[in-house]
Amino acid sequence: IGVSDLLISKMLGHKTVNLIGYYFRQKHPIQEDFDYSKELLEEIITDDLEILGEKGLYYKEKINDMIRDNSFDIQNNLDSIIKKVCNKFPIRMKSCGFCIKSSKERECDLDSLTNDFSCAYGCCLNHCYLYFDLPSIYEKCKEQEQIIIHNFENGFINAAQKACYQLNEFVSKELIPSYENLKIEIDKKGKDYVKNRHIEIKKFINDDLFLEKEIKRWDLLTKRHLKKIQ
Repeated sequence: IGVSDLLISKMLGHKTVNLIGYYFRQKHPIQEDFDYSKELLEEIITDDLEILGEKGLYYKEKINDMIRDNSFDIQNNLDSIIKKVCNKFPIRMKSCGFCIKSSKERECDLDSLTNDFSCAYGCCLNHCYLYFDLPSIYEKCKEQEQIIIHNFENGFINAAQKACYQLNEFVSKELIPSYENLKIEIDKKGKDYVKNRHIEIKKFINDDLFLEKEIKRWDLLTKRHLKKIQ
């Protein structure tokens, strides 16, 4: 539309352009990345991963029901399972996880402002993620912290207040659940297995207290800034 990423970043109160992907998306088919869907489902199924998010349990149960109802054997019928799931549930890659729809007939209307808002602000019920999405979720929280500071420093009090509430949502509904699930995976499979499987999550495993300190710091940050408004 003739507007640079830098201008969009400034208008939205960002200190970097890293968050542009949350607000700007080109139109594309509902199943634009079938290879990604196959890779994602293979890991979910073979490693029996918990799908996190508002409807994560629902989708995991649907996948398990599909395996059971068709008498699939995971080791021998993995390709058939993945194909059937992909045909039933369209999957899109997102910046901090992925989006699953309950059927191909229920596609997002990409021209809908409501759906654009839901995706941008992470409030869509179909947004799901796995424990290894933790690094990108953490970066999103860090970016949100900078938005809070920037808005307060420039006197954008209403925007700062909303950003505080949004950071609390990201931490409570995405960061903490993914961190807790990481610890569960470590207990089940061991640190070495998880680190070898997803090297990007290594720093969160090596420093057990790092995220806990960050969560406490963000809690104090939002409380301190919200107190200023009252």
